[in-house]
Amino acid sequence: DLVKRLLVTDPKERLGSGPGGAEEIKSHPFFAGLDWSRVREMTPPEVVEITRKEDSEADDFLDIIPTQANVGHVRDVGGQRGRGATEAFLWSGEDHHEAQGESVWTGILADDESIVKEGRVKKYKGMFYKKRLLLLTDKARLLYLDPSNMQLKGEIPLDSRLQLTVKSDHSFIVRTGEKQYIMDTQGAKEAVNWVESITEMQEFINS
Repeated sequence: DLVKRLLVTDPKERLGSGPGGAEEIKSHPFFAGLDWSRVREMTPPEVVEITRKEDSEADDFLDIIPTQANVGHVRDVGGQRGRGATEAFLWSGEDHHEAQGESVWTGILADDESIVKEGRVKKYKGMFYKKRLLLLTDKARLLYLDPSNMQLKGEIPLDSRLQLTVKSDHSFIVRTGEKQYIMDTQGAKEAVNWVESITEMQEFINS
């Protein structure tokens, strides 16, 4: 609540901008118990470094052999759709069936669905981000998963409303309807490749 009220765009509605000034912020429940008269004498709390485990936990299933599709464009989509995995694709649902018929892709990819491009990203929404595995498939699906447990978290429709903008060599903006996300490829200079691959798939299905 404190952060949301401080980030209100209208200055008249923003916490601390009213007649009470800074006292409005000091009296917020977040600061309950804090003696503002002694704040300069207090020892600040120890900064705790927060680490995430998803990078190490995700390594097993990400240890794949890249193909040209990993670093390039969608290749020959029209001729390859429905054929399962070929050298044009990174992986397919068929390739991931184990003896019991289960795999990391069960419930995510269809049996005849193949991954065209994949990569780890930081998916920003506003000031905050979550680490995600971004997948583009030959079924014209743009999916993002939690790499720590391989749970599907969402799908971005590749319809005519989708707009893509390269923000830098390592980040790009995805707009669909009223939603906007910033995808950061975590240092990899893949923004242009992602935008071109998604755009090519989008144009293919909407042509």
